[in-house]
Amino acid sequence: MGHGVCGMPGLRAGVARVNITPPIGVELCGYGFYLGRRSTGVRDPLYSTALVLAEGGEEVAVVSSDLVGLGRETVEAARQLIREETGIRGENVLLSATHTHHGPATAFTRGCGEMEPSYVSLLPRYLAGAVSMAKQGMREARLGAGMGRLENVSMNRAERGGPVDPDVHVLKVEDSRGDPVAMVTCFSCHPVTLMTDNTLVSRDYPGRAVSVVEAVKPRLTGMFLQGSCGDINPVAVHTANLEHPGVSLGAEALKAWEQTATTEQQGPMAAKILKVGLPQTIPSPGEVKSVLNEYTPKLRSEDVGERRLAAFQCDWAEAVLDGLKREPKPELEVEVQAIRLGDAVLVAHPAELFAEFGLDVKARSPFKNTAVVGYANNFIGYVADEDDYERGGSWGLGGYASTLAPRICGLFPFRPDTGRILADAMVEAVEEVASA
Repeated sequence: MGHGVCGMPGLRAGVARVNITPPIGVELCGYGFYLGRRSTGVRDPLYSTALVLAEGGEEVAVVSSDLVGLGRETVEAARQLIREETGIRGENVLLSATHTHHGPATAFTRGCGEMEPSYVSLLPRYLAGAVSMAKQGMREARLGAGMGRLENVSMNRAERGGPVDPDVHVLKVEDSRGDPVAMVTCFSCHPVTLMTDNTLVSRDYPGRAVSVVEAVKPRLTGMFLQGSCGDINPVAVHTANLEHPGVSLGAEALKAWEQTATTEQQGPMAAKILKVGLPQTIPSPGEVKSVLNEYTPKLRSEDVGERRLAAFQCDWAEAVLDGLKREPKPELEVEVQAIRLGDAVLVAHPAELFAEFGLDVKARSPFKNTAVVGYANNFIGYVADEDDYERGGSWGLGGYASTLAPRICGLFPFRPDTGRILADAMVEAVEEVASA
C-alpha cells in the first residue's frame, strides 16, 4: 500500500454507478403547468454515479444523479443510510442533481410534475447503494484537478450579452498504475437541449458529454456536476441537437484531462457545511387574496394556457393562505458545503444560481480551481440577480426566476440581495476548508 506523510495511508478512490431510470408512465418534470408530460420511453437511461475519496483518515463522497433536483427529505434519508453503511459523515457527502428536464419529478414543483411516491421513496437507497459500492471498490489512486474553457455553447437567457461561465472544471482520478478511474466534470448550462414536448427519459446534453468521455476512455467512469446555470441556456436550446453542447463539452473535458497531472498525495482533504438563512418576502393575506380573486374567473377561460396559469396561481394562493396561519419564518435555512481536495475545492449549494454569483465566488476563492456546484443537498429553485426583480415577465409578476419560480417550489420570493448572501456564505465555507 502507498503511504503519504507521517505514515498515513495515501489516496484511495472508488467509483460506482446505479441505474435510476423510472418506470414508463412517470410524469416528467418541467416546461409548463399541468402538462401531464408522462414518459413514453427511454432515450437514454438515468444514473446515480458516486465517487468516494479517502486520504489521511478523511473520507468524502460526491454523488451525481440524472434528476431535476433532490428534496431535503431524500438527502437526509440518503445521508443517514450512507453513514450507516459506509461510516462516511453526512457533512462529507455531496448529493447533486444534473437538473435534466427529461426525468421524473423528484422534488416539489407546483404544477410542473407530480412526484411518484413509490419511485421517490427508493432514491435514498439508490444513492446510498452507489456510495457503498464505490467504497467497496476503493483502491490506491492518484488525483489531479484541471480546467478547460468552452465558448459559444452557452448563453445568458435573462439578459442579452449577460455573463456566462465558460469554465470546464475536471477532477482526474487514476489508479496507482496511471489507468483512468473517474472523471468529474463541472459546467454551467441548463440541460434543456431536447424539445419541450419530448416524452422520452433522457440525461440531456450532460449525458451525451459523459458518454463521449467514456467512449474515448472505456475504463473510465464519467460524472457531471451542474454549475451556476440559473440564467444560462445552451445555444442549442430546444433543438434536440445534443451533439453541439454534449460532444463539445466531452471533448473539452478530455482535453483538460490530458493536460492535468495527478499525484498520490494530493494534499489536505476536508469538508465543511455552513447553515445560512436566506431572507424571504412574506406576502400579506390581502395580497394573496387579490391573486386568488384575479385568477379564479380565468379558470373558465377558453384559452388552455390561461386556464393552466390560473390553476397554478389559485393553487399557490390557497396553499399560502393556509401556510400564513402558521406564521412562516422570514428566512429559509439552507446549507452550503465546501469539499477541499488538495489545491481544488467543490463548493455546493441547493439553488439555481445566476452565473454572476458563481463567478463572484470563484473570483474571491483562495483556490485557483473552484467549482461551484448547484442543485446540491436540496432543491430551492432560483436565486436570481437583483435586476431580475425589475425585468418583468409574461405573467406581469416581475422576472420568472425571482417571482414566479418560488411559487413553483412552494417558497416565498427571496429578497433581492439573497444572491449576495448565498455567495458570501460559500466564500466563508471555502475559506474554512482552506485553513484545514
